[in-house]
Amino acid sequence: MAWRSMSGRIHAMNKPAETIVTKSEHTVYRIVDSEAVIVEPQNGLVNVVNEVGSRIWELVDGKRSAAQIADIISSEYEISPKTALQDTSEFLNEMAANGLVKLAN
Repeated sequence: MAWRSMSGRIHAMNKPAETIVTKSEHTVYRIVDSEAVIVEPQNGLVNVVNEVGSRIWELVDGKRSAAQIADIISSEYEISPKTALQDTSEFLNEMAANGLVKLAN
């Protein structure tokens, strides 16, 4: 599973099973041909993510944890739960580093 993004630092997500993910209130996005274009206008950041990253983005609702999102990704894309959790956590950490999502325990 891979996605692309313009830039960002990765921060460790300490407890992904408990980490609730919320979209930043400043973020705007569009999904075009299964790719999401996510913009954080305050910082001028533009991220383009592929189908898997777009699906993760759609699942970020302020109610699901990173682990719950990874479980859905695992079942929909037929990858192992361990790989889904690792990749989902990395993606969400990058989004958090760019100010696109907020992570809360």
